[in-house]
Amino acid sequence: MTERNKYLQKYKDGAAGLVLSSGRPIAQVGVDVGVNEGTLGNWLRQYRKARPEKFAAQEKRPVSLEDHQRVLAEIAKQLKQHVEFGESQRLLWSVATVEDVYEFIEAEKANYPIA
Repeated sequence: MTERNKYLQKYKDGAAGLVLSSGRPIAQVGVDVGVNEGTLGNWLRQYRKARPEKFAAQEKRPVSLEDHQRVLAEIAKQLKQHVEFGESQRLLWSVATVEDVYEFIEAEKANYPIA
């Protein structure tokens, strides 16, 4: 039978604080401090529970359907811009053919009239 380790509360709080301050996964910090991932996860939960004023803003709250759809629309808009930018950047890659370049010039002529 394995012997159960006893840890001081200060050690538990320090390990939980390390997870929060480093941004590293619980499993990785657990290996570094020599504690099982599940144990460290419990310590982290207890640490947050003991300091509700510090973590109240991080609580998950329900989101209205309208807000959710608005955020999704914004993400879709950003994705579309990213894809369009990637298409124009394709001309800078070595895979762009001469036909691609002339097609791009024709498409952009209306945007940049020659005086």
